[in-house]
Amino acid sequence: LPKGQPGPFGTLQLFDRKLLPKEATVGDSIELECHMTGSTPIKVTWSKDHKDIRTGGNYKISFEDNTACLTIVKADKGDTGRYFCHASNDMGKDSCSAEITVKGNAERGCRGTSRLAILHWSCIFKNASFFYVVSYFSLACWPGGGACPLGDSLVKLLYIVHRPYNSNYIVYF
Repeated sequence: LPKGQPGPFGTLQLFDRKLLPKEATVGDSIELECHMTGSTPIKVTWSKDHKDIRTGGNYKISFEDNTACLTIVKADKGDTGRYFCHASNDMGKDSCSAEITVKGNAERGCRGTSRLAILHWSCIFKNASFFYVVSYFSLACWPGGGACPLGDSLVKLLYIVHRPYNSNYIVYF
């Protein structure tokens, strides 16, 4: 019997609104929702990367008016993965899935209009030259969110050599 076609004992469910891929930031709430048609009763289960999910802890599951909903209350990077909604009734079973990506605060970029760089400066005199070592890293700033490092390699070094006898500066990155 093809999906969605009535048979002598009912209809096999068919997802008419499937899960959509989503991106979120650590701490956000994520809601996954899909809608199905078919003969009742319909049993719905959820899984992440083929491991069953149950209501409790960080997950809330509901099923009303043929709409299945999974809520991740407070997302964490470990919630990244492929989520499946499985539905079954007496006529058969069906499923749909979507990829969910949870990014850390540092990955969400600058939401404000300003950036901040923190510098550390030291001077060393050696062989009639002044050596200045400047280390710095950048922070992104956004309203109400504080500051967050940009990128994975945060510390950068800049070497400046000043030779007073000939007034030359040499910069090394």
